[in-house]
Amino acid sequence: MQTKLQSKKTYIINAVIILIVTLLTVFYMTKSGIFKQLDNLSKISWSGIFSIILIIIASILFHSFVYYSSNKVSEANLSFSQSTNAYLMGQFGSSITPLKSGHFPFIFYYYAKKKVPFEKSLSIVCLNQIVFSITTIITYLVIMITCLIKHTIITISGTEINLWLAALAGFLFNLVALLLVILMVYCKPFHKLIVKFSSFVLFKLKKISSRQEYESDHTQKMEVYKKQIDYIFKHLYKFILPILSFFLYIIFYCSIPYIIYLNFTNSTFMLNDYLFFFSLNQAMTYITNIIPLPGGTGVAEFSFITIFGTVFADSMVGAAMIIWRILTYYSLIIIEFIIFLAIMTTSKSKKQNSKEPFDNSQISQSNRVQNS
Repeated sequence: MQTKLQSKKTYIINAVIILIVTLLTVFYMTKSGIFKQLDNLSKISWSGIFSIILIIIASILFHSFVYYSSNKVSEANLSFSQSTNAYLMGQFGSSITPLKSGHFPFIFYYYAKKKVPFEKSLSIVCLNQIVFSITTIITYLVIMITCLIKHTIITISGTEINLWLAALAGFLFNLVALLLVILMVYCKPFHKLIVKFSSFVLFKLKKISSRQEYESDHTQKMEVYKKQIDYIFKHLYKFILPILSFFLYIIFYCSIPYIIYLNFTNSTFMLNDYLFFFSLNQAMTYITNIIPLPGGTGVAEFSFITIFGTVFADSMVGAAMIIWRILTYYSLIIIEFIIFLAIMTTSKSKKQNSKEPFDNSQISQSNRVQNS
């Protein structure tokens, strides 16, 4: 499996796309009068801005704790700050590539620079993904039960929608995705069929150069995945805190548009309103993720205005979007880029004439991934 980053040319192209789409978005917003709403920014206090920043920081720390926990289980011996850097590198990769395709390569790249053996890196990523999947399913289940108990109903364009149905859709989607992964892990004929088909398609599209190498890599990854699933269910108590931490990450991060709304309107917190905003935030996330633009540039802005325009006043939605996008994307991508440059600079100064301690293009064989 390749862990090196894509060519510099690819990332330069992505950067140019981000710049062009951003400029086009700014041009459209100027023409449509959205920037005339900037006067409304004065309605949000500095304490309000500070509270949003604190929520973002808390979200990062909650997410990083999952990485840290997986590091400890995988015996990678990385500190919490290094785990946070790994998370931010994954976010940076997601932000500058279409469909978040750079997420995992940037994480593996960071671990490689920290001299973490590739097998342990893969173990960490697999553990993280399992925790994320389980927690997301639990989150949607909790939201669904809450909406059922409170009979939460929203009205969009005159149509009443039961929010528990939206939560049910998210619950079923993530549950089916996890069950498919488990089926691939424990049912070898099914896994072989999927891998053979995907390797055939990717080879025909010239996305891979060797079907045999692709199939071998995926078979080895499934073996690691199986070990991690077995380990989690045998030692579930070790993952209660990571699951709780990621649950809090979801709750905090999805609250940001609602916190902006509360600051603009001077309203008080209402659980029904939060659940409504949570559902809208998930809908916006799905739309942004399926459009193949680096960082969802342009798509995220239009999705926010379209979806949250149902709750924000027309005179406020543009200003709300600007605050949300600056705090959750542009400011973070600058911080992530600085960390990326620091990692690159540090690794170059340490490397000098030394060679890499392991081959990044292969998954090393191991008799033991996890100590029970």
